[in-house]
Amino acid sequence: MEEELQRNEPDLAAQTRFVQPAQAQLLRLIPSQSDGVQAFQQIVNDQDGNDTANSCSCL
Repeated sequence: MEEELQRNEPDLAAQTRFVQPAQAQLLRLIPSQSDGVQAFQQIVNDQDGNDTANSCSCL
């Protein structure tokens, strides 16, 4: 799926981050909303805390 998106929609692919199925399942199983938000932010943000979807320089 990731390769197909890269081929067909490279701009969208540059802003999309796929996660492993285990990571997605983990998010679904976290009972506390605040813990879930924190876990999601660790997936979405880079090491400096920047949202990876907004750090694209594809323009």
